[in-house]
Amino acid sequence: ILGAQLRLSGRQVEDVRGDWVAALEDLFPQVTEVVGVSQVLSHLALYNIPVAFVAGATASSLGKLAERHPRLFEQASIVVCPSQGCRGRPYSDMYLKAARHMNVSPHDCLTLNGSPAGVAAAANAHMCPIGVGAPEGIGPYGGWADASDFVGAGARSVIATVERLDPCAFGFPSQYCIARTLFSPKP
Repeated sequence: ILGAQLRLSGRQVEDVRGDWVAALEDLFPQVTEVVGVSQVLSHLALYNIPVAFVAGATASSLGKLAERHPRLFEQASIVVCPSQGCRGRPYSDMYLKAARHMNVSPHDCLTLNGSPAGVAAAANAHMCPIGVGAPEGIGPYGGWADASDFVGAGARSVIATVERLDPCAFGFPSQYCIARTLFSPKP
């Protein structure tokens, strides 16, 4: 689509894509953990709630990220990316593959997504997508997406940061909700 809009030839599109992927590959080792994610993953593990990472990145990029943050990746039952034969976002393929692997109905899945395309993919999979902004980003919900972008893509809720997640609001077991104060939910 981008190539057609910019009137690029097929070779030029591949060059741009290659440069983009190479730039992302260089950035992945520098990526820091999103504040609040460790706490969410720890409590999900405490109650044996399965976790999947669904990412639009390449397997190579995810490998670099896993090297930097092994503890986070150890908690995932599965990591799914397009290079595993799934279509990328906004298609639901990766999300449905993760649910099948975890033996969980898509209707019982809560997803945290940092982009409207991720929200759309989770919504297309009949999951409960939550839009999450990047705290360092611009705009009211961080990053480049506004809350209306997330809602328009199918988000059931939009939170500014993972720290603002209130797990009880999305049907987590009551024993899990006892620990919710550790998430510091804010109104």
